[in-house]
Amino acid sequence: MLGNLDFAVHRSLVDDDYFQRHVIPSQASMLADRLSQTLASLFKREESPEKSQAADVLKTWLKEKPLLTEIFERALRFKANATVSKDRFEAVLYTMETPFDQTVMEGEWMEYGRAQLASHDTSLVKLCILPSIQVYNYETDTVALNNFVQKDGRQRGRVEERTVLTKAAVFLSAEPTFWRLGD
Repeated sequence: MLGNLDFAVHRSLVDDDYFQRHVIPSQASMLADRLSQTLASLFKREESPEKSQAADVLKTWLKEKPLLTEIFERALRFKANATVSKDRFEAVLYTMETPFDQTVMEGEWMEYGRAQLASHDTSLVKLCILPSIQVYNYETDTVALNNFVQKDGRQRGRVEERTVLTKAAVFLSAEPTFWRLGD
């Protein structure tokens, strides 16, 4: 019974109009400012031609602050809703030479574009640029403020035990089978 009360209280806070319209946007704006300031320090203004090009990159980046703020707002809303869920979430970044798995990855070859792999293809991950977000059903009586987990490959659930919310974006190390000569 106390577990249900804990979830109900947290859900009412997350769903509160003030939280959604003021707290999340102000935190997102603050995070966007902090990231912009951090990136600005990488582009110190100098008089050399190379540095003036860096200044142009910085100006372009700063114009995109509304988009960056929106990204942070979405992330904060996702995290707030995940907090009042009994599920556990995992952001999975696949390491180099992990076998490509179409169930959890979207693959591309740097030279050839989007991967259309046959089920027998044995391509390997060269670089994972975006993680796969996966959700595991988990029974608990209280709200877990940190419900993102980190598992190694041996602990990761079988496909039927998890739901893949988003696939990882990966670059593959091998060229597509149909491009290989002499096979």
